[in-house]
Amino acid sequence: MKKVNCFLFLISIASLFSSCGKQGLFNNTKVYGKATDKTTGHPILGLQIRLYIGDGSGQPSNYDHLKDANTSSDGTYEIDFSATSGHSYYLLISDSNGKYHGEFTGIKKGDKKEADFNL
Repeated sequence: MKKVNCFLFLISIASLFSSCGKQGLFNNTKVYGKATDKTTGHPILGLQIRLYIGDGSGQPSNYDHLKDANTSSDGTYEIDFSATSGHSYYLLISDSNGKYHGEFTGIKKGDKKEADFNL
């Protein structure tokens, strides 16, 4: 009986870690929002949202790229990640051609921030 209980416990723990997925057991910070066309108000599909950690000077660094997301057909995106204390994180927004469209700065550990973009 002890072997069965131990086995079930191990299966439960494995299930917990494997089901973390997008929300992640250790993710503590979330940035989400919507991108819309400033002229028409329509959602923008396929914008690339890139998450960076700051380089210490208050600017994002290409060498500290952490995660990407793309806007969906309704213009929304969401990035969940595990942030560390003492760092700031930044979003850079570009289209499928690589054209830069803006940024959102000052994301810190534990934040749940909405960052909408009208381009």
